[in-house]
Amino acid sequence: MIKIGEDTYKDKIYIIGSLSQKETIKSTADYYIGTGRYRVRYVKEEPEKSFKTLVKDCFLNIIWADRVYVIPKPDGTLGNGVTYEVTFAELIGKRVEMFMTKSEIESMWEK
Repeated sequence: MIKIGEDTYKDKIYIIGSLSQKETIKSTADYYIGTGRYRVRYVKEEPEKSFKTLVKDCFLNIIWADRVYVIPKPDGTLGNGVTYEVTFAELIGKRVEMFMTKSEIESMWEK
């Protein structure tokens, strides 16, 4: 957070990942929201919206964000849609941070 006069600027985070990881995405978002230090948006199921609208909303959220956090699948891979989103974020100069999977963290301790 940055204090500007009487206002406090909060970093804007957008959390993305395959919807198969929706619980992890939501719990990660809840954690960052709970700190009170960030403005947080995250990908979620919105069946009432068209696919085109979902893609547009995602790209607008990437533009809005200061940072994009990526939740990979349990095997460490990203789906095609998430790969497109990460590529777009990188192309427009956003800071993209990949969360480590549980197996990646465990393998660090085995070495």
